[in-house]
Amino acid sequence: MSKKDRAAKELMKDSRVFADVFNYYLYGGKQIIKPDDLRVLDTDQVVMPFKNENDPVILERFRDKFKSALVMSDENGTYVLLGIENQSYINYAMPVRNMLYDAMRYTEQVEEAVDRHKEDHDRGQRDEFMSGFKKIDRIKPIITLTILWGPEKWDGATSLYEMFDTKDENILKYVPNYRLNLLTPEQLQEEDFDRFTTELKNVLYIIKYSNNKKELQRHFDKKQFKRVVRRKTLGIINILIDTHLEVDNEEEEEIDLCIAIEGIKDDARNEGISIGIEQGIEKGIEKGIEKGIEKGIEQGMEKGSVLSLYKLVEQGIISVEIAAAQSGMPVSEFETKAKEYTKENKN
Repeated sequence: MSKKDRAAKELMKDSRVFADVFNYYLYGGKQIIKPDDLRVLDTDQVVMPFKNENDPVILERFRDKFKSALVMSDENGTYVLLGIENQSYINYAMPVRNMLYDAMRYTEQVEEAVDRHKEDHDRGQRDEFMSGFKKIDRIKPIITLTILWGPEKWDGATSLYEMFDTKDENILKYVPNYRLNLLTPEQLQEEDFDRFTTELKNVLYIIKYSNNKKELQRHFDKKQFKRVVRRKTLGIINILIDTHLEVDNEEEEEIDLCIAIEGIKDDARNEGISIGIEQGIEKGIEKGIEKGIEKGIEQGMEKGSVLSLYKLVEQGIISVEIAAAQSGMPVSEFETKAKEYTKENKN
């Protein structure tokens, strides 16, 4: 398990966060699933399908997080089994992987009923006795949610059908599909974040804009939601997006993201220089030419322009090829004149 997967697993261990993500995904943010109604289940799944003792096939898988929940969507409570699969990268076989997890847990529920009837010496008549599972027996529905803990768009399959090498409807109509329940920060819109009630909101928000620090800065400047997170959560954020958000006071348990985000803001300002070719090249060149005009009074327009452009090259704002093109010279000629003019200025 990767460091990022462990960090995500630690975050989802909190029942408040676990309930929050399912309340968003299943109920649009309505508080239907209560943290106190969640019960942790064993994440190790080892089953021998229907205990075929003559030809045993042992399957073993390990879920990230798995809990049972009492859902009171109406006057009648419904028990469901909720699973989380954390992904720090896109798994292109995810539908098959989750389908196997769910099938193993359904198999386990059937086996539990079979064992219970054996212990109670209540195995029923003929058909029930042979299968070990009674006509009145019921199993609980399973919902597995995959969360991608990265800013990228999920470009993998989201259903079993998408993985098939055929689109023949005459075939597919006899093949059950399996749909992937998927949550990615990239797909979340501004209004979606308001449907979360825990610090998971902040985590997903930062991940969504982690590749665009200027956009992240702008949004944090204007957003009004609560920005306080636990120090442990700040550490999880740092792992998930490979950054170093920090605060000076190491004794504070709750961290104000407005303060911690200053590190990213500084990065954004520095990044603004490094990506000047993309976002500010015209302004940079224009400013350099203006300086060249000022010096051109004494040294001439060409000399001032070349020196200004060369300074931008030295600062890493533009490449020497772009500077040479702006001055209308070949690269070799531009470099020669730039060095010559620079030497003259020093003298």
